[in-house]
Amino acid sequence: MIRKRLLVRASDLSDDGEPFRRGTMSTAVSAEAEELGKFAGGAFSDPVVQIGTLISVIGYISSTQPGLGLIAFSMIVPQIIIVLASQRRVNVFVAERVRILRHSTDRLTAEDIEAVSKDINALFDDIYETRRRMFIWKLSAKFLLSVINGAGTVGVLMLGGWLVLQGRTDVGTVVAATSGLSRIQGPTAFLIAFYRQVSANRIKFELMLELFGPTPERYRHPNGLS
Repeated sequence: MIRKRLLVRASDLSDDGEPFRRGTMSTAVSAEAEELGKFAGGAFSDPVVQIGTLISVIGYISSTQPGLGLIAFSMIVPQIIIVLASQRRVNVFVAERVRILRHSTDRLTAEDIEAVSKDINALFDDIYETRRRMFIWKLSAKFLLSVINGAGTVGVLMLGGWLVLQGRTDVGTVVAATSGLSRIQGPTAFLIAFYRQVSANRIKFELMLELFGPTPERYRHPNGLS
């Protein structure tokens, strides 16, 4: 459906005699529509399952031992904060990458390749640099999330061991809580990845909508190239 609407848009512009960026339209049809369409498939069903699992496990741990349940819940809050903060920067790089790619394909289709090959090669380097910075943010956030998960497991074992020594709980409860922590790490990781997908695809969707505007915004390179 996205591809068909892009084709209709290109056809309308051509019929009206208005100029449009053929390279950008080609990139949108071949790559951007694919990513948005693929994401739409599981956009609702997948997170519902994982959220249900997360609520069930944390609820069970909290009902058997509130202190251990508090640790499980406290593991999730800082992860949410880290992801929200890092994803803002990642979104900037996502939009920048799409705009650079569109601009490079525009020049490939509109000008003599030999004359612009040097500039286009520089744009390709910019795409690589943008993705490199994007992954620095994503992997740094992933490292911090792993630290939090590890600290949560250690915290449950320490608190659970202390409660066992005090006679306020039993070993079985501590084992169940530890297993529960490993059980919530899967849904948590999925929901974090899902939020990143939602956020990135929202940016891509907004960039797609630019192609349907009356005067799509031209790409402007950070160094002044437009």
